Amino acid sequence: MAHEITDQECEAFSVVAAKVFMIAKEHGFHDGDRVELVTLDRIAKFCANLHGEVSELWEAARKDNLYEPCDKKAKLTCAEEELALARLRLDLEMSPVPAPSREHVENP
Repeated sequence: MAHEITDQECEAFSVVAAKVFMIAKEHGFHDGDRVELVTLDRIAKFCANLHGEVSELWEAARKDNLYEPCDKKAKLTCAEEELALARLRLDLEMSPVPAPSREHVENP
């Protein structure tokens, strides 16, 4: 049995998506006031940036520095910093996707 999406759930998703977008914009992940279309250029930049964070995590592992303090003000280990940055890339750089309408969710 499929879960029916209520109008209230769609509205809540839209509110959260808008807040995530504003946070991302404030931190330089978006230039304009609209979500960019997912283009080849956008995917390429996203993959390159995510790869950079994962490479820095790998570099810290190779140097046996994963649990050493990172070089930022935040009191994080190298592992925590790089994983947090990778997560930010995943959460903010490619999001939010445009909020779906109730009809789209129920009838993809």
